[in-house]
Amino acid sequence: MVNTDRAWETVAQTDPYWGVLTSDEFLGAGLDASTEAKFFGSGQVHIDEMLDVLRSQVRPGFAPASSLDYGCGVGRLLLPLSALSERVVGVDISDSMLARARQHLAAAGRTNAELIHPDQLSSVLPVDFIHSTIVLQHINPKRGLPIVEQLVDVLAPDGCGALQFHLQGAGGTAMRLVRGALERSQTLN
Repeated sequence: MVNTDRAWETVAQTDPYWGVLTSDEFLGAGLDASTEAKFFGSGQVHIDEMLDVLRSQVRPGFAPASSLDYGCGVGRLLLPLSALSERVVGVDISDSMLARARQHLAAAGRTNAELIHPDQLSSVLPVDFIHSTIVLQHINPKRGLPIVEQLVDVLAPDGCGALQFHLQGAGGTAMRLVRGALERSQTLN
């Protein structure tokens, strides 16, 4: 099993924003004010859309008092989550990403965020909302499935989660059954 932790730290030091959103406009260790505003604005749009789906399809009125973003990077989604929730947890494998997230949160005056490494996930108190996007597809399933189990373990009993997974290929009968269940189930979606 390939461990990509060191590679992510290298990306975090050279192209941290591009490492979060792979678009040439986000290349480099620093962004101009306009590009940075676009980058973080996309995070607000993403969280708004996620919550709209949860509120319309799963739980009307859902307002998480606590949120966790797995693979938080530089804090693109932590900023809107920290405005929404009383307590926010950002999890990332890269020290450099966590340092940048800390800087962005401080610049926004947000003091309600805890930033941790994945190996500290088991110490997190239950949260109402767990989120991860553009992250889990980079992790080998043998390593990723235990991570998903840990995320489910820290989800509060009445909480909601939004985890992005990528499924490869047309698949066989099992894949068609999974896709069919996802299409029919509001809970699974």
